[in-house]
Amino acid sequence: MLEQARDGQARDINAFEAALNSAASKSVDLAIVDHAGGVMLVIELDNRSRDRPDRMRRDQEVKAVLAHCGVPLVRVRPGQRVEVGRHLLARTPGLVD
Repeated sequence: MLEQARDGQARDINAFEAALNSAASKSVDLAIVDHAGGVMLVIELDNRSRDRPDRMRRDQEVKAVLAHCGVPLVRVRPGQRVEVGRHLLARTPGLVD
């Protein structure tokens, strides 16, 4: 029984390490950080490459990781304007009265 528990624990650790490595290998187009280096907002630029199946899988993974971490994600099409201040204010209530 102890051996089965150890095997299960090893599988959980391996799955965690695989997920961590996969997430760590991703990058985003733009991250807005605070003075301590905490990520406040991520902006991803949408272009034609986002329609490829591999990019769609990657985008879903990035979206899930950011959601799990509580980091807002804003997707922007080429030429689209983004009101970064509005997104940051939504993230930091009470910043401006």
